[in-house]
Order: sequence, then C-alpha cells, then structure tokens
Amino acid sequence: RKEKLRMKRVALLEPGFIRDWNNLNSIKAFKEKNQDFYIDVYMCSYDFIGFKHKETTDKSVIQGSNQVTIANLIEAFPDVYQIEIKPYHQVWNHIDRYFKNNTFNLKDFKPGVIEKWNQKANTNETKYTLLHKIYAQWHMVYNTYVMSRHIEDYDIIIRSRFDYNISNLNLSKYPIEQNTIYTKTRNELESVFGRIHYDGFAMGDNNSMKKYLNVGSEQGFYDAIENSNLVSESFYETRGKDIKLSSEAMITNWSHNYHKLIQKEISNDDLPGDIVMRSNDQKFYKK
Repeated sequence: RKEKLRMKRVALLEPGFIRDWNNLNSIKAFKEKNQDFYIDVYMCSYDFIGFKHKETTDKSVIQGSNQVTIANLIEAFPDVYQIEIKPYHQVWNHIDRYFKNNTFNLKDFKPGVIEKWNQKANTNETKYTLLHKIYAQWHMVYNTYVMSRHIEDYDIIIRSRFDYNISNLNLSKYPIEQNTIYTKTRNELESVFGRIHYDGFAMGDNNSMKKYLNVGSEQGFYDAIENSNLVSESFYETRGKDIKLSSEAMITNWSHNYHKLIQKEISNDDLPGDIVMRSNDQKFYKK
C-alpha cells in the first residue's frame, strides 16, 4: 500500500499596510485554491488603514485614518495564524535610530529629478527619506518572517503584501527547487540585471527565503546597500538617482549577485503583470 504524501507546509507572510479590507479576499481565494497545502498566514501590519496612494512625507494625514486592531483583523480574516500590529510611530522611531547609527553613502540626484517627483507626488522627499522608506518596507517584511517560533518547519515561504492579487496562484505548478527564488520580473534595467524583480512577492524553500528575507534585518539591509556592489552608472544616467534608491534593484542584486540565488518566473496566469490591486488615479497623494 502506498504511503500518503505529507502535505507541504507553507508560511504566507503578509507585511505592511492594509489599504483596503476587500484585499483580504485575495488571500482567502489563494487558500481555497491550494487546499493540498497546509498554509499558515502571518500578518504584521500598522495600527491604521494605509492610504491607497503612495506613502507621503506629510505624516499629519495619518490622524484621519481608521484604526487597525487585532480584533477587527480577525473579524475580517478569521483564518489568520498569527498577527502582530505595530504602532506606526514606534516603527518610525526605530527607523530614525537605525539611520542615526548607520551611515549610507548616496549620490545626489541629478538636477531637477527629485523636485519633479515631489511635485508629481505632492510630497517632500530627499535621498535619505526615500532610503528610509525602503528600509521601513523590508523591516516590516523581516518582522513578519521572525514572528514565527517554528519558521524552520515550513517547506515553502512566501513573501507577499496585502494589496497583491495572489488569488490565482497555484502552488502545485511550482516544484520549489533549492537555491531558487520564484518571482515576477520585467524587462527593466536589462543592462544592469537582465531582468528586475517585483519587490512585493517572492517564494522559495526555507533556506533560499532565509537568505532573501534577511535583507530586512539591520545588518542585512546595510550589507545590501553598502556591501553588495550595488552600483550602476547607467542607472544614474537614465534615472538621475543612485541605484541604491531602487528597492527592486536592491532586492534583485541581493538575490542574484550577492546570494547567487536562481530566479524562476511565476506565470501571468498565476500572478498578473499588474499585480497591485490599485487604480492609477489612486497612485499619488492629493492634498
């Protein structure tokens, strides 16, 4: 008699802002589609509803947002395995301390580049505030990863985000090979990387994802920015900014060049190219 195969255990990490409660339906659909896998959902979010637009330097807008609590998150998604709610200002106090203790070498923008962006996005960014936001993103990802006291027990670890549409992702199509990260990529920065990762989704086996997700640790982020040969004159010439200020360039370089992880593509059938559940008119903050 054949032995019944053990169901693979999956840790789905959902870090960051919940921008729309309806986005949780994508996670529900993902679990329903993959009932041959034992999936635990870890959520680490801020204590208020995120905005549908990109985050702004104007922190006063936070005060008008609705609260996120463990109770209303469980009500919206009862099947969650573990939840942590982070006070937004507590996280940013950590980020401020981190950047006081660590020095990063960043090129200045080309003339007019940041001014044009600030006007378009109704914000007031500098090269340092942009790097702070990249660290904030990966810090939350890493916090979600280390929430589990038995993370080593999972066969597959997935890093996603609340507003990514994962409802059609069929895990059985992917063999999850060693030393491999399964991601979405696009034809951008070909002269630098060949293809560039979307920075909001990745999956792989336990060891591969341990390397990948370490980018959100304090030392890992410093190494990814300063000690991984993250340089590109062609990026600076075409974009007018240091390549260190691209989260997607950073995680691509960290995965392939620093950790030598193989990249395998996730098909458009499983993850759409336009993966973020947000319309273009919601993209930027409007005063």
